[in-house]
Amino acid sequence: MKLQYLTNLTLSLLIALAPAVTSAESMVVSVPFVDISADYDFRDAVQFLKDKKIAKGYPDQTYKPEALVTRAEFLKMALKLSGRTVDPAALAKMTSPYKDVKANDWFYTDILTGYKLGVALGYGNGTFGPNDTMTRTQALKLAFLTLQLEPLKAAELNPPGTIVAPLPNDVTPASWFYPYAMTARKLFIMTDSDDGNFYPNTGINRGMAAEILYRISQVKANKGAAFDISREWSAFSAPTLGLSFKMPKSWSIVTDGGRITVWKKDGLFPLDHELVTPLTANITFKVPVAETASSSSAFFEKVKTLSSQAYPGKIVEYTQVTIAGRPVLHVKLASEGIENWYVYLPGSVVGQQAMSMSVYGQYGMGSLMPKLKETLRSMVRTLVISPVTSSGGDQEDVSLPDEILRSAVQSKILIEHVGKATIGTLGDALILLTDEIGVGTGPVDYYYSGKIQMTLKYERASDTILAVRSGKMTTF
Repeated sequence: MKLQYLTNLTLSLLIALAPAVTSAESMVVSVPFVDISADYDFRDAVQFLKDKKIAKGYPDQTYKPEALVTRAEFLKMALKLSGRTVDPAALAKMTSPYKDVKANDWFYTDILTGYKLGVALGYGNGTFGPNDTMTRTQALKLAFLTLQLEPLKAAELNPPGTIVAPLPNDVTPASWFYPYAMTARKLFIMTDSDDGNFYPNTGINRGMAAEILYRISQVKANKGAAFDISREWSAFSAPTLGLSFKMPKSWSIVTDGGRITVWKKDGLFPLDHELVTPLTANITFKVPVAETASSSSAFFEKVKTLSSQAYPGKIVEYTQVTIAGRPVLHVKLASEGIENWYVYLPGSVVGQQAMSMSVYGQYGMGSLMPKLKETLRSMVRTLVISPVTSSGGDQEDVSLPDEILRSAVQSKILIEHVGKATIGTLGDALILLTDEIGVGTGPVDYYYSGKIQMTLKYERASDTILAVRSGKMTTF
């Protein structure tokens, strides 16, 4: 089955016909190009480059995010974003410093400019390799140099007194790219893959190229502060529990009565969500319960006493913070990868009892430790605690997606001749919209299921579920 991107007409029709979205549903998000979906990981980055007139796309209004980027292409993008130039008169007097860069090449001026600025570094054998695929670490070094972001020093990468995360399997302190890769990891410009490797020599595509430049720009704009990884996450809301937060799109959710557990599966050992291996993490949000302590300080003292009893002989750190205006005690046990948060909710109405809420997190101590630890902390920073929405009647008191059904549906994506039967197993799937033009092979229906809280894009001709998205929407 040949899948084609939506035409401009189709995209316009979908937006025009989309139903009104309520606050409990996913909002329609604009996209920079027709082949960039609303929940594409690097959508913000591509939009950023488009707004800067760096990413213009192709005549058919696509961006082709999966296309690999050459060294000359990435250099041009980085130079344009930096705004750095060289006097044309000085360039006119130059000759090519590389034997594979000729005066009639489209990238000639860019490479000469980069060379003059000291950022277009060749291979050392008299060549630049302008048509070679740009690798992850080459892109980092070139972007750091061009956008003038200094790599962190050793003491900044591993502050004294902190537990140092193991290096990725394919990175050593002797690697030429070490300072750039480890600075990128520390500032969340680029992180290890889920298997614990950095893949320094893997080529980057147009989506990743945009993301690298975007994240470095954000780090510089925020005076060296690490990139906020939660900006590109999905929103999760459980109104009947009074909780909402953001979470990585690739992490999974398990619900159990009055608790929600979010966890990262281990690709090598996809075991139970309660087991934390070196490359995994989990975090559990428990619904608020009645609290006897009359103040946040009294509650926090009780937590400290209980924590010291739970972890005898261990070094436990306590930090009082504020999250969404609520007083919170952050309890850290660095040696075990444990981070817990205790929220105090004072009674706001005369006679209303105070409440408390617990959040329990743990991350593995492998090479992904920095990424996993910050992911847990970022999730908690996005936490919003609201009045519980009553479900009423005999309905269940927890309105959460059925994870078993979700997984079953996701396993059938792009498998022909099983789409209709799969949709039928949901029992509550209703058509939001039918696109009569479709993807070039006939009508496409957009189904929404409340059981799994997802929208399914279904092609009739091949009886195939083309894609799924969390929430209710008609643009993919």
